[in-house]
Amino acid sequence: MKLIDKQNISYKLLFFIIVIIGISLSIKSNANNNIKQDIEKVINQHIKNSTLIGEGELKFFGRKIYDIFLYSNNEFNNQNTFNQNLKISSILEYPEIAIAIKYNQNFSKKFLVEKTIDEILRFKNLSQQQKLEYKLAFNRTFQDIKKGDTKIAIKTHSNDLLIFHNSKFVEKINNPLIVRDFMEIWLGEKARFPDLRDKLINKKF
Repeated sequence: MKLIDKQNISYKLLFFIIVIIGISLSIKSNANNNIKQDIEKVINQHIKNSTLIGEGELKFFGRKIYDIFLYSNNEFNNQNTFNQNLKISSILEYPEIAIAIKYNQNFSKKFLVEKTIDEILRFKNLSQQQKLEYKLAFNRTFQDIKKGDTKIAIKTHSNDLLIFHNSKFVEKINNPLIVRDFMEIWLGEKARFPDLRDKLINKKF
């Protein structure tokens, strides 16, 4: 009798754990869907008929740093520009593209500004004056990041880069060199994580 009671308790406990896990996963899935909807709402205001091109995630020693998404317009998608054996440079020249990032870690504004410039220096030499200009531009547009925050960067027809933090407009960058170099971090030939770049541009092998 005692053995049966213990088994019943174990089954009930296991059932309870499964239910809790299911609820947690459902809540997390709904939250992610809501965030993605918020991102797409912002992008749709600036890119007509925007569509998701590709997505991926960045992990470091097993820890997820962020999820990242690349959007463009329907015409771009219909032309399948990314898969016509064109150079990556054609992607960077395309007038309407947007990168959205959902962070899974906390980062200070200072850290993000420094790391962004460091990444650009991997593929481009900058003079001291240019470094200062880039730093000023990123200091104006970046914010401290908390886990769950989103950042959206939209490259417009006028070659401005509109920056949003948690779907709220922060500032724009209107220096075309800075705009291109910023997008090149993820989409360029020398991107640090080429596998992630290929997922973003939905490259067909």
